[in-house]
Amino acid sequence: MAKSQTVAKYQVDALMATHGHRAPAIYAWDVRTSDLGMGGVTDARERAFREVDAALREGAPGAVGIVREVELSLVAGVYRDVRVVGEARLDGDSGSVVWVDE
Repeated sequence: MAKSQTVAKYQVDALMATHGHRAPAIYAWDVRTSDLGMGGVTDARERAFREVDAALREGAPGAVGIVREVELSLVAGVYRDVRVVGEARLDGDSGSVVWVDE
């Protein structure tokens, strides 16, 4: 491996978990409606849920949202899904945000 590739690999490894330890959790959230989409990334699980809830309340009935635990990929600026931690939809009848069990 060339020196520049080795340096780049160590820089990426520094962003990932150290050997034997898991990196801190990162949460990505997305909301989709028929006419728009919103999303973001945070290190606070509760904030991701609040963001989805708020975005759904501004959306049209049928809007859906998802919160995923993610981790940094080896590709810069890309996240790799670990697991889905919550899914929600905006109920058209009641106007309430309905969460699926985590």
